[in-house]
Amino acid sequence: MMSFENIPLLEKIKTFLVTSAGFLLDGYDLSVISFTSTVIREQLNLTPFEYGLLLSASLMGMIPGSLVFGYLSDKVGRKKILGLDLFFFLVFGVLASISSNFIELVTSRFFLGVGIGGDYPISSTFMSELSPSKSRGKYLTGSISMYWVGTAIS
Repeated sequence: MMSFENIPLLEKIKTFLVTSAGFLLDGYDLSVISFTSTVIREQLNLTPFEYGLLLSASLMGMIPGSLVFGYLSDKVGRKKILGLDLFFFLVFGVLASISSNFIELVTSRFFLGVGIGGDYPISSTFMSELSPSKSRGKYLTGSISMYWVGTAIS
């Protein structure tokens, strides 16, 4: 197995950024909806029930995402599944941003949540496996802290 101790500095930085990107996107997405939801509610004339679905769609998608992507990463490999996970972020994030009605928006946000949920078991395990044992906690803390950077950006 590859270890941080055996790879060049540039590769360490790249690995850290790739595994941390999901946490940054998680923080951004899960926070930005709270800032934009009142405008969306007015523009789409949402009922209270629809508004609740809008706010929770990504959270609901996180459950199957963590289970499916976690399982697949063990079977297929974390690197491949991390790429698929980030693809989910990209595709469904774009689809959510261009949604023209409630159904499109909630559906795309649900599948975006699948990607968000998938990121947690993949990225944290990947970072943990690659980090030197002496500083594993530091690397994991830094990676997961990117969630709050994403929140601040939103």
